Amino acid sequence: MSSTRIDWSELFFSSSGRVARGPFLIAAAVIIVCLSLYEAAVTGPLHWITGWLVYPVLVFTGACVLSKRLHDRGRSGWWAAVV
Repeated sequence: MSSTRIDWSELFFSSSGRVARGPFLIAAAVIIVCLSLYEAAVTGPLHWITGWLVYPVLVFTGACVLSKRLHDRGRSGWWAAVV
């Protein structure tokens, strides 16, 4: 079994390339956990203010990861915009 190292910055911040199912599921879980921790930890007016920064970053990273998985499945990465 070959072990390939995952470049985490490329996985989350680049929409080019491909990603296998395993790293995709790990990345999706990381994004969901980060969102859950943010929602649980930040409340009140601070949530409203910081949300303008946190949510776009989470959406962007999610779109990059999904775009890579779509490339692996033979589809255009632009389908991530539909999702």
